[in-house]
Amino acid sequence: MTVITEGQVKTKLLVRDLKNKKSHILDMNIKALESGPMRMDVTGTLGVHLFSLVTNNDNVEYMLVRQKKYYSGINSKSALKPILKMPLNPNHLRNIVFQKPISDKGWTCTSDESGKLRDCMHLRDRLKVIWKENKEGRPLVLINYPRVAQIKMQIKGYEKYEGDPEKTFKLKVPKSFKSYKL
Repeated sequence: MTVITEGQVKTKLLVRDLKNKKSHILDMNIKALESGPMRMDVTGTLGVHLFSLVTNNDNVEYMLVRQKKYYSGINSKSALKPILKMPLNPNHLRNIVFQKPISDKGWTCTSDESGKLRDCMHLRDRLKVIWKENKEGRPLVLINYPRVAQIKMQIKGYEKYEGDPEKTFKLKVPKSFKSYKL
């Protein structure tokens, strides 16, 4: 089995807000360098730009385009709460997309008999990530935060990243956006 640790990943998301009984279907494009920066761009129906995030190992910054809000600060499990409603560190998204165990404190992961990652769970936060495959053999990831939120991520494919890191991993935030510290 080939282990992919960096590149460009295209995904389709089904995000469910269980408290408010709402669902959203989104497209997410991720660009990541191994153990380096990562960028996520999320679009909605008809390609409307909704969200962009850039993270390195220590810091995170993201903007909510329609709300004209910009957030920046230290990477932590509370950094994405304004949008995801779950305690998920942005750096863990790299592990999730590239199917690597989450090794931070409080996380336990299990693999199947062949060594393929099956799930990771943070017992105290009640957050669980499950890796499966769809009918076509493509990765399917479920992220479950009981009674609050659920994400189903269908990974469409992995490609080699060939962009300019100086441009890709920097957010261009319009002056009209309001800034918030995380």
